[in-house]
Amino acid sequence: MNLRVAREEDKRTLEDLLMLITKWDSKGVQSRVSQFLEKSDRDFLIAVEDAVLIGYAGIREQEDSPIALPNSEEIAHIAWLGVHPNYRKRGTGSSLLQACNSWALKHEKKKIWLDCLPKVKVTSFYEQNGYRIEGTYNFNGRTRNVLTTHCE
Repeated sequence: MNLRVAREEDKRTLEDLLMLITKWDSKGVQSRVSQFLEKSDRDFLIAVEDAVLIGYAGIREQEDSPIALPNSEEIAHIAWLGVHPNYRKRGTGSSLLQACNSWALKHEKKKIWLDCLPKVKVTSFYEQNGYRIEGTYNFNGRTRNVLTTHCE
């Protein structure tokens, strides 16, 4: 498996994988992917195996978190993390989180935050990778966990 920053030529395949995993509509996905590929404060990190895009992580410099986190200028935000269903349970997600950690350090960040639904499997995956729950917030009537980790 190869991990790298997504390029413009990855756009369509990345959009297809995001739609498969998130179930978002194509216009929403296209807009979000374009934003990440065009702005300098963010990247899509992708996992490729045998020329197949199997996973992604969207990371950016701090965006205000839904709960108060100190020293926000020192924090990066993982907006999306996903692995193709056929490639799960093989370490791809953990490798993408490690790549996000490297990205954050390169951008002089000391901490990373992300949020997720409080599903046991999802939260425990992040906890196994060094994240801890900092708090919760309500978004569109659904509770979401905010998790953080220190960059090393």
